[in-house]
Amino acid sequence: MAVVLPARTDKGRSCRAKAFILQSESFYSCATCETASRQSKKPRIHDCRLNWEGLSKAMEADVCVDLVKSCEEKNAVVSVLVGDDDSSTTSKVRKNVEHEVEKWSDVVHAKRSFGSSLYSIKTQNRSLTDMNKDDEEGVQNGLKSIVPHAYGDHSSCGNWCGYLKNPASYKHTGLPCGKDLTDKSLRQSLGKIIEVYASNAKKLAPL
Repeated sequence: MAVVLPARTDKGRSCRAKAFILQSESFYSCATCETASRQSKKPRIHDCRLNWEGLSKAMEADVCVDLVKSCEEKNAVVSVLVGDDDSSTTSKVRKNVEHEVEKWSDVVHAKRSFGSSLYSIKTQNRSLTDMNKDDEEGVQNGLKSIVPHAYGDHSSCGNWCGYLKNPASYKHTGLPCGKDLTDKSLRQSLGKIIEVYASNAKKLAPL
């Protein structure tokens, strides 16, 4: 499902999250139809929502393009797309409009991916758990390298960093499509969170 949200109300104030202009949904399966098919029966009369027969990966992009075009027909402009870091949707939308469309990362999705990335680093490098135990400076440096690492800056990474071992083939295990994060505002938010823990490295080192 995709929705179009107004950036501002007519009074210039930010809109409430519940308000939306348009909504579009695509479904590639229907439980009622699938059950009837398995039983070699004709489906009973039902409210079938099946409206997509292509690849599921292309469904999101198609829905977004449909919404953007619907807005243009109503003389409205979609200037920002908010979603995961899969570039295919943004690319397809930009090919179908004549105005500039900015891409923002979905904060919830990005934070979840960021967390998954941290866990994957720990799983792949068991020594990370104990390598900086009782080492205040090591803990602080390690924490401060986390956000830059996720954004493709490996200048402060340690020997746990897969990019330093093989730059040509490295991909993030826990980030969308294995690519670096790009959202600047998210980076600032993550940096502030990490800074809190880095400044308390002395308390964290013994853990």
